[in-house]
Amino acid sequence: MVRTLGELHELTGRELFCSDWVRLDAGDERAFAEASFLREDFLGAPPSNGDPYGDRLISGFLLLSMLVAFHKRELDLDLQGAYGLNYGVDKVRFLRPVLAGERVRLRARLVEAREKEPGRVRVLTRNVMEVEGSETPAMVADWISMFVTPEKEEPAMPETPGEHVVPRVGRVWGFLDHWASRTTDAPLDELDGTGRATRTYRRAADDVARCAAALRA
Repeated sequence: MVRTLGELHELTGRELFCSDWVRLDAGDERAFAEASFLREDFLGAPPSNGDPYGDRLISGFLLLSMLVAFHKRELDLDLQGAYGLNYGVDKVRFLRPVLAGERVRLRARLVEAREKEPGRVRVLTRNVMEVEGSETPAMVADWISMFVTPEKEEPAMPETPGEHVVPRVGRVWGFLDHWASRTTDAPLDELDGTGRATRTYRRAADDVARCAAALRA
């Protein structure tokens, strides 16, 4: 597993992974067309893979999707907790058709890895989709992946009585729970607009809880 950008730089020009052989058949193509809306009712015309191969031809769309799947399964990068943000094809060339029944595999070589800005690493790979028994690959594609390092959480600010401190909460309603437990009797809002009838944070939290219970019921 590659854990740092420095370790990744050392792999520049070298193979990152080579997948196992995978056999493709007409059923895979039909399933992909169904899942990706490449259907007659969506396109308005029967999808065509082109003559003279007809339904025996595996589409370039499916090969590109397999590139994504191979990277997700085979690429062993950690980069100190970074996760893949987005990706895309930079350049792609289809060199020979892949027919139903043939087996393919993917070789990925690292071309470049650089930090575009703090916490964001751009990885460029050269990918070759090989066909078993053929010296000519089916596809060569340059693939870009962006990895983002999660931001470290800053230590929470100390809460000083009388000081307005914005709490760190995961949801909007967390603000109400936060202050209802710390400033129970502090006024939150006016019920009649005159300033004579006020609602405390604790009462507001109780109102929300009752409303939620009614909705669930």
